[in-house]
Amino acid sequence: MPGIRLGAQLIAASFGASVYSGPAKEIGWYRVTLTARGRNDILFEGFPETFTVFQWHGRTFDLPENAVRLAGSDNYPNQAFRIGEHVWGLQFHLETTAGHVRRRLKENASELAGQPDLHPRAVLDGIAKYESRCSKMAVRLFGRFYALTLGTAAEQ
Repeated sequence: MPGIRLGAQLIAASFGASVYSGPAKEIGWYRVTLTARGRNDILFEGFPETFTVFQWHGRTFDLPENAVRLAGSDNYPNQAFRIGEHVWGLQFHLETTAGHVRRRLKENASELAGQPDLHPRAVLDGIAKYESRCSKMAVRLFGRFYALTLGTAAEQ
């Protein structure tokens, strides 16, 4: 089961970890770095060590006791984690499309108000720079997850 953003926060909370406001909102395109365990994780294997992803959040979480940290960033050390062999949490959005980014900016513009470091133009400019690469990584990651679910179903 992969959980993305709120899903990752809910997974962390359901395993006993705290969820709370982060140091600053991340809205836009930010770099994340895989840990050594992340570089060897079945979903992230072959990914670049550092890559840029779309983020839209202001909350974070502690890792549950039995979780393995897979990726982090400067402001949010828990960007991706795994629990056991079938549960992953991602704080970021690999699945983002240009339409999704534009819609989020239009519908949630108030979240950028009063945030001097968050610029809608930079978020929009990031689409051309990062969307295609994120899409390719999303296909790879979610394809691997799907293959795992098929393998698990076949074993039962």
